[in-house]
Amino acid sequence: MDRLRSSSIDEQEARLRGIALADVFTVRELLGIDPESTCPALPPSSRSLIDLAANVALGGDDVSFGAATERALAGGASATDVACLVVSLIPIAGLARVRDAAESIVRALGSDADAQRAFTHRVSEGPLQLYLGT
Repeated sequence: MDRLRSSSIDEQEARLRGIALADVFTVRELLGIDPESTCPALPPSSRSLIDLAANVALGGDDVSFGAATERALAGGASATDVACLVVSLIPIAGLARVRDAAESIVRALGSDADAQRAFTHRVSEGPLQLYLGT
């Protein structure tokens, strides 16, 4: 609490904005959670895929999926890894939720045509092909 009192108005506004947007980094900072020290044996690529899986299972939004996808790719996961994760979540999160996530993830892959193709190819091999039109 002392940390919040000593911070500037701009910092407080940034924290409130982060909370409102459910920004994982803001929440971790406020709760004092450091993933590297909490579970140092878990590689960054695995942690980022877990974050993405949680977003899919909980029904995140485009911003959440985009940020989680970017973290997964930056952490060393490939587009194929992300696709395998998404397909494996169908029995857990449900087809509709996973379909919505897949559409957002394709957008998050942005201009990387190879990553989009790898993701779409892997996903189109399964039940999502009916929903994604692949």
